[in-house]
Amino acid sequence: MGMLIDFYTGDAKRIVDAWHREDADVLADARVVAAHADLSFHLGPEGLDHLVLTACELAARPPMTFAACVRGELSPDAESGIHELSDAFRDLLAEVPAEQAGQLYERWTEKLPEPPVPASEPRWRRRIDAIRDRVMSLVLGAVLLPMLAGAWLFSRRFREERRRNRATLAARAKEVEAAGKSETLRDAVAKLMETCRTAKARGKKVLYAWSL
Repeated sequence: MGMLIDFYTGDAKRIVDAWHREDADVLADARVVAAHADLSFHLGPEGLDHLVLTACELAARPPMTFAACVRGELSPDAESGIHELSDAFRDLLAEVPAEQAGQLYERWTEKLPEPPVPASEPRWRRRIDAIRDRVMSLVLGAVLLPMLAGAWLFSRRFREERRRNRATLAARAKEVEAAGKSETLRDAVAKLMETCRTAKARGKKVLYAWSL
């Protein structure tokens, strides 16, 4: 299961209100959100439990789970929620030194059964993207395919060069995609640690928001 997952600290009331309204402008306002981490990858509760347990190991603290850190439900929606997290969670991630973010990431992902990848967008966005892609396919088919068909029929060299280029681009795309996903999640872990440090320094709560 993959969820859209965000962690916030700052003006808790305004963050919760903005999250319910899906007000991206307020959630991007530094006067409201002091720090934010986006862990929207294919992670579920077990993956977050592993993250907390790994942080406990690095900080030499007794083990605990992420689930045990989740406090009162601030949203009744069955497909989304926003919660306060315990001070124990905040303090744990705040105490892991910033220079150990990479180590935390490496140890954590070693425990996961599959490498995390970006979580899917909400269903309504996927439907819009599907319609857009279909329209673009029809347009390209009507305009470009006749041109490409002519080139294909009359140029063997063109066909061979095109196959080589496509294979090269596909291989490079896979390499870039794998590196980008890994780096993005590594950065997200560092951002989560930074969010917790900011919350602890300011005496604020960390909020955990999720949606399917």
